[in-house]
Amino acid sequence: MKAGHICTRDVCVISRDETIQAAARRMRDCHVGCLVLTDDPDSDYPTPRGIITDRDIVVRVVAAGQPDIGSMRVGDIAHRPLVTATRDEAMETVLARMEDEGVRRIPIIDEAGRLVGILTMDDILAIISDRLLAMVDLIRRGPRFEQAMMSR
Repeated sequence: MKAGHICTRDVCVISRDETIQAAARRMRDCHVGCLVLTDDPDSDYPTPRGIITDRDIVVRVVAAGQPDIGSMRVGDIAHRPLVTATRDEAMETVLARMEDEGVRRIPIIDEAGRLVGILTMDDILAIISDRLLAMVDLIRRGPRFEQAMMSR
């Protein structure tokens, strides 16, 4: 299964120049735990430049006791190198990259490097759990199938 088929297409983005408070509000309003940083948040297909997570805000701002949270900008705390995947990559390849890089969310880009979606551990776990449930159902149906075949 390809990353582009299972990623979330509706990605919440933000500019590096917006405040941390604006980022937190946007995460709340979008019901997400991360925002993709871009130079052009109004574009339909912006180029991702970074990512900021709710954990970044908690650890690097709130828990660190930053004195002037109101004036801090997203770009002030988004220092981690951006890890991306292309929409044509296999889910297993992307999952391995996420594990290697220690990230739970990864922007999905097209051939031109433009943002087309985001793939999260939640998305991957949903796919895996659906497959496991299908296998459990198959196992449970096995005896009934065998009985039906024997009664013919």
